[in-house]
Amino acid sequence: MKNYFHSRFFVLVFLSIIIIGGFYFNPTPASAVCNEPNYVPAEITGFTVNLDANGNQLSTSGTYKKAVQAETSGQGGCYFRYFGVPNIAIGGTSISVAPTPSCSGNINCTFSQNINVSSLPNGTYNALFTVTGDGQIDDSENETFVIARPVNLPPIVNAGLDKTITLPTNSVSVTGTASDSDGTVVGTNWTKVFGPADALVSFTSPNNLATTINGLTVAGTYRFWLTAIDNLGATNFDEMQVTVLPAVSPTYALTIASTNPSTGVAMTSIIPTGTGGGTGTPYTWTYDSGTSVSVTAPGTVGGNTLNWAGCGSVSGSTCVVAMNSAKTVTANYAGPITYTLNVNKSGTGTGTVTSNETPPLINCGTDCSEIYSQGANVDLVADEIGSSTFAGWSGACSGSNPCALQMLSSKNVTATFNASVNPNPLSVSVSPDTYSSTLSGGVSPSVSAVYTL
Repeated sequence: MKNYFHSRFFVLVFLSIIIIGGFYFNPTPASAVCNEPNYVPAEITGFTVNLDANGNQLSTSGTYKKAVQAETSGQGGCYFRYFGVPNIAIGGTSISVAPTPSCSGNINCTFSQNINVSSLPNGTYNALFTVTGDGQIDDSENETFVIARPVNLPPIVNAGLDKTITLPTNSVSVTGTASDSDGTVVGTNWTKVFGPADALVSFTSPNNLATTINGLTVAGTYRFWLTAIDNLGATNFDEMQVTVLPAVSPTYALTIASTNPSTGVAMTSIIPTGTGGGTGTPYTWTYDSGTSVSVTAPGTVGGNTLNWAGCGSVSGSTCVVAMNSAKTVTANYAGPITYTLNVNKSGTGTGTVTSNETPPLINCGTDCSEIYSQGANVDLVADEIGSSTFAGWSGACSGSNPCALQMLSSKNVTATFNASVNPNPLSVSVSPDTYSSTLSGGVSPSVSAVYTL
């Protein structure tokens, strides 16, 4: 690869030229003439490469001589041109760098160039140093280097135990761990990777190891990843699962009791609807929340009437209750409700009081107290005897005849009768030996009497 410059007048020309820039010329063109063009190609004189400890940066240095082209000038003189473009390419990759050299005397050049090879995987590579002369590569040199970075282990991730919840609970707290044996963990992140699409899942702190998962409003299976990244970009993940069970309807007890003195009503004749079960006195049946239960019992037994207690509503002999909590219903049996009506008479006169039944239950006179069914309507009439007059009612009634009552409670009524005043009173006069009487008021008595003492 080494050619030498020859010229018929080489010694004479060489002694008489002055070096300016990249050209040599003879100040007296007539004194010397180049016989013919001559070309000395570029020559590499040294090339070294060194890879740093991390395997990311390749340090290169090299020396070379530029190519020289001698030509005859139009004035009969001889001048020179210099060529030499260095380049370093990493074989098998797209990395190619043109170093910036430092040259002395336009010929001898040196350079130092750092090349980033952090994108290259571990392996053996060739660094090819070339120098291009006048349109072609004049010289090249190849150096081999090996990238053998330590293998970066990914983080160790644990997303924690699987969880199970039951609606209406729709959130759950989770805690994971992340570590890196050959570096540091620089980031973590929780993500949902599987689950019902209708559930709008969110995380209170998605980049924290401990977080709360919200929005688990649809029953089903959800899967979540905890992903970690280390300081060299290696990632790893672990998966955990949350199972959301459908809401379980609560159950409530319905206790069915009966108070039935002397009626002979058996508990087996009081029948609830729906699913459930129970025995004994009282029954206790169990129902799902929201169940509407109808309990039916005989309306009357032995003259006693049913009266439900604890029901939401009653229709005839049926008690209806909504099971949104524990409930107790009681079938109460009792005889007809009665109240007592007492009649009293007062005043100076005489008279009778009778009720409106046929025959009357009250005939006071002699029968002044009677028992009536609840709600019975009773009319009392007061009648004078002789010259007595009826003065009015008191107690449960007031005013004049008749006294109208509804028996919603026991009642006491008083009828007042007054005796009449004589309009012609008898006057008696007394003499020493006899008594005589006359009727005052200007009326002559038809009978006169003399009393002897």
